[in-house]
Amino acid sequence: MLYIKPLGQVTQHELNAVGHRAQDLALLAQHQMPVPPSIVVTSNVFDEVLRIGNLKYKIDYLFTHAQEHIQQTLLNLYTGARKALYEAKLPAGFETELRQMYDVITRPLAVGELVAESDRVPVRVILSTNRLDDPEDNATVIQAVNGFDELMNAVREGWALAYSPTLLRERLKEHYPEMHLKVALIIQVMDRRVAASHVYSCLPQDHKKTYIQAYLGYLDLRDRIQKDYYAVGKWTLRVLASDIAVQGEVLALDSRKDLVVSKLEQPLGMEKLVERDLIEIARLTRKAERLLMTPVKAFFASTSEDHELLWVNRLGFSTMLGPEESTASIVTVTPRKDDFLLNETKGSAERPV
Repeated sequence: MLYIKPLGQVTQHELNAVGHRAQDLALLAQHQMPVPPSIVVTSNVFDEVLRIGNLKYKIDYLFTHAQEHIQQTLLNLYTGARKALYEAKLPAGFETELRQMYDVITRPLAVGELVAESDRVPVRVILSTNRLDDPEDNATVIQAVNGFDELMNAVREGWALAYSPTLLRERLKEHYPEMHLKVALIIQVMDRRVAASHVYSCLPQDHKKTYIQAYLGYLDLRDRIQKDYYAVGKWTLRVLASDIAVQGEVLALDSRKDLVVSKLEQPLGMEKLVERDLIEIARLTRKAERLLMTPVKAFFASTSEDHELLWVNRLGFSTMLGPEESTASIVTVTPRKDDFLLNETKGSAERPV
């Protein structure tokens, strides 16, 4: 195929074609990390869309009016780029390729059987560029995409997110050459799971613990749901601290399969993940950090039996800084709840194994 790759066919020499998120996720999947069925829309498609519609010229023109410190100019650029991408002509054969691969990853029945669009599982669309952007910016993920027509719109929306004001501001601040930007997308099955978690393999100020936020329901990327907080020893894999929230709402699919906040019949004030699950998620995150050789923020979806790694963001700091090295380049990641260190258990030794 010219434009679509199954995640399992992505190699570690295709950064410009698939972006950091897809390349990292592919490497982790190749090392037996549990990953949902996923495909990658390569940057070749985006490049062709720009070429066919002469959109590079139009977007470059919009950039001449963009200013890093003036939000409205960034919004104008994003709006203009989004409009151009929605109106753009797609490369010949792309829609057919995407349909074929979409059918493969969302087909719940045996191959060859007809499946109504309404019976397919939703998917999420994840922006994957050749840049390392803010690991705390979750605006580049589109969830609960239902049916092929909606997916086609979500692909265009995903491309447009490469010009979102938060990403634009950083590129302008760095004087990043836009000609170097490569834009790919991950399309991933969004199957029903019981719980979700965001996991930091470590923090800049503490490399010996893994930090977990956990909650019931679908993945919450806009901080709408009350979450449990846990600290787990990275090497001992012992739960060292916890702060349990009373969760009264969940993110759930409504009758139209849209992701909405829904009230629980009875608020839940007990742990959302048991100790066995926390230890396994911490172990998988530690493995991801080792394979990628950098601290990560990992996103998981869980059932009572297993866990799926959805994607990872590189945190952008080193765990090997010496006392003489400057800390100016470190990206400070500061989760809430006092860095998850409430009710810490004392006396637990930390040492690599």
